[in-house]
Amino acid sequence: MIYMSEKFGELTAALSKAQGSYKVLQPNTPCATGMYANLQAILDAAQPSLMDNELAFTQGTELTADGDGARLLFSLLSHKSDQFFKSYARLVNDGNDRANDTRNQAIRRQQASLVLGIAPSSHDPAMLDDNGDSQAHEAVIDDLKRMRGGDPVQKKARYETITQVMYDELMIELDGYPEILKSAFQKYGIDTMADLPLSEYHPCRVEIMTLKDRYNKMIKNHRR
Repeated sequence: MIYMSEKFGELTAALSKAQGSYKVLQPNTPCATGMYANLQAILDAAQPSLMDNELAFTQGTELTADGDGARLLFSLLSHKSDQFFKSYARLVNDGNDRANDTRNQAIRRQQASLVLGIAPSSHDPAMLDDNGDSQAHEAVIDDLKRMRGGDPVQKKARYETITQVMYDELMIELDGYPEILKSAFQKYGIDTMADLPLSEYHPCRVEIMTLKDRYNKMIKNHRR
């Protein structure tokens, strides 16, 4: 769930400037598939630019109104003008403490990435296409093959992917539209737009332009 102030023009202008100067994510946490950027790394990449543009990002928890003790994580991006974006996500507590903490840290990363407009690092076990378990399983199988055969496993590409020029064009179109980027990851089952099949480039680009047009019309109508 995402909420926003009645007016948000100053906030979006400031966020647009901040996004243009985010630092590159620095993976700092190991997992089965490699190193990924945890929540602290995401904040380290964004906070200097947020400060320079008079933006603040905070996360906290609230109890749900139904009285069952469940908690909601809120992620708040606010501007000096009192304009804001605020997202809510339900925290999960259905296992042992360690499992709950791992899962909820993943939710915090996802929500921070969503609100700040930062794509997660490629080896994050909570990737937007939700294939972390599959990635971990494949990594274990590869490790076993290395141990048995002695040589690194070379994965073959399943399809021809888009060119660098195509990738750059898509990323320019997607700049400032994290929800559309998330939707593309989920639809095509990819970790990064660089993995988009070449055959899907034109349909994907048309869909991105269509979604952007709808979004911008909605924003324009909301401001009236």
